Amino acid sequence: MLAVAATATLALLPRRVSSDCAKVDMTDAVFTAVRDNIINVEEAVEFAYDGDIYTKWVDYTGGAASWTTVEIPSATAVRTYGVVSANDAAERDPANWTLRASADGGSTWVVLDSQTGVQFTARHQRRAFDINFEGAAYNAYQLSVTAVAGGAATELMQVAEFELWSGAECHDPCCGVDCGDHGACNADTGLCTFVSHSVRIRGTSSD
Repeated sequence: MLAVAATATLALLPRRVSSDCAKVDMTDAVFTAVRDNIINVEEAVEFAYDGDIYTKWVDYTGGAASWTTVEIPSATAVRTYGVVSANDAAERDPANWTLRASADGGSTWVVLDSQTGVQFTARHQRRAFDINFEGAAYNAYQLSVTAVAGGAATELMQVAEFELWSGAECHDPCCGVDCGDHGACNADTGLCTFVSHSVRIRGTSSD
């Protein structure tokens, strides 16, 4: 009998610290962008909403200005939103943006938040922002990016996720995060990380 060392990776679900927090369901949502990604269909706008920080949306001419809109079936009061940096090319990270919302499917818009000079210090980093303290419900939300980290010389803009949460207690980075096969959610960063354990597997050997 031969004892062999191996590594097993366990996929754990993240914790939720409050019942008053839910990620907006994107199952029947409609996603649009300033332009279609005709270069790589696996980096189309829907990948900014798929719940997986290891995919991404790339706007290949979005360095100066870009936007994406999501229309959801039922009006929802979004209280927190998040933007997650992609896997590479930090110069493509959004730096300046405005979040708008509409209660009439996009005919009229109200500004919920504006950010300038946002910095992502790591890949797959989530930056979350509290908004909409009055709790108004909207059925469309638009993230409009007006500058990227690399400045005007950068042609591309990319994000891994544009996330929306309802509920007033969404302050835990893991709230609404389902890591699935990507492992467990780190409560400090909101990122999905693998948890590995060494195990001993016993087997037989032959000459």
